[in-house]
Amino acid sequence: MSNKTSNYPANQLNNLPSGTNANLIGSIRELAQKGRPQNERELQQRIDDFFRFCETHDFRPGIESLSLSLGTSRQTFWNWCNGLYVSQEWMEICLTAKQYVLTYIEAASLSGKLNPATSIFVLKNWGNYKDSLSFDETVGTNKGQRILGVSDLPQLGAELEESEE
Repeated sequence: MSNKTSNYPANQLNNLPSGTNANLIGSIRELAQKGRPQNERELQQRIDDFFRFCETHDFRPGIESLSLSLGTSRQTFWNWCNGLYVSQEWMEICLTAKQYVLTYIEAASLSGKLNPATSIFVLKNWGNYKDSLSFDETVGTNKGQRILGVSDLPQLGAELEESEE
């Protein structure tokens, strides 16, 4: 028995609009029908077909669905993107397809169409985005101006108090 009022994220699957499951399952079945491409030309054609399918069926492109449409697993697709067991051309085609998916996620996020938490999660996991913050701990001069480093920051208040006296 499911709790319809639960706000647990997985419960959202129980509250999809009517017809969503049938549309998604039909699209997924259609994507999975072709098997693995045999050469670079077929790989490129299948990727083009995948994005055309997403466009015409209003289906969100993702790495898992792209992999399914290529008749392979997500892990094998990542291997292809890293050039394992495939030609340089095969790898570059896969990297471009991956970039299309990441560009879609980024564009949806930046245009306010995607929850920021979702886009951050996806871009970190699929696109190797990272949170980074660095401080320049060097002290130097820039056209005669003193640049404060991290070690100078506690002294900033003292320097301001002295100049006010």
